[in-house]
Amino acid sequence: MTGNITFTASQLEAIARALGDTGEGLTGSEIAYLLAKAHITDSDPL
Repeated sequence: MTGNITFTASQLEAIARALGDTGEGLTGSEIAYLLAKAHITDSDPL
């Protein structure tokens, strides 16, 4: 990656809603995988 990505408030809210949806959202391991791919530290690892 060559720079920082900036999200708008509405984009962050949409991301949080998608991640937090326990019915149709991502599983914990899927979230961990995506965070690792994006080089983002998981604040609550499995």
